[in-house]
Amino acid sequence: HMLFVDGGTDKVWVNSSAKTVPGTQRLIVSADSVTSTTNWQLGIEGSADAGIVFHEDGTLRGACGYDAGLSQTFIGDNDGDNRWAASSSNAIYGYTAGTVGFTMDSAQAVTLAGTLDTAGNLAVTNTAPAIYITDTTSHSAGADTGKLCIQGFGSTGVKENLVCMIAQATASRYSNVVFQLANGSGGAATALTLTGAATPLATFPGN
Repeated sequence: HMLFVDGGTDKVWVNSSAKTVPGTQRLIVSADSVTSTTNWQLGIEGSADAGIVFHEDGTLRGACGYDAGLSQTFIGDNDGDNRWAASSSNAIYGYTAGTVGFTMDSAQAVTLAGTLDTAGNLAVTNTAPAIYITDTTSHSAGADTGKLCIQGFGSTGVKENLVCMIAQATASRYSNVVFQLANGSGGAATALTLTGAATPLATFPGN
């Protein structure tokens, strides 16, 4: 016999009733010496979606399973709008409110839809590492196309840009770079301008 039912404890075992559990689990499916995901103990079969839902009476709490429409296996909240998912194309996705906010592709390249805010340090380690800031829009001459800033609270305790390097578009394929410093009143003052040309020009507004 492979199915064991204990009416006194309301437990059901598959394979062996000798297996103990860490808590008050009611269904125990056991198979020892399994070393492949193909042979994991529990199978959920279906011709389209297949999964498990977590609920309290009629209220959904969460879910995990396979979404056939997206070809993704995920674990998420009650309606799947917020979830982590792995696809058959060797990519990992993070969803919030039904929208992809995090992607790691098969080459381990990471894409974030929003802002990366870290409380620790951000380190880039590789042979000849590089950081690229890419503007995806065409601009008229003089428009800012990208900005790299160091922020701080200064002496006032108000967060502001302390140092900024700003790339600007020109009418040609040259580019300008403007370096700005905090001006002491919550704004910024230009400290150096590099003007793109066959021979670049440096301009200091002060001495």
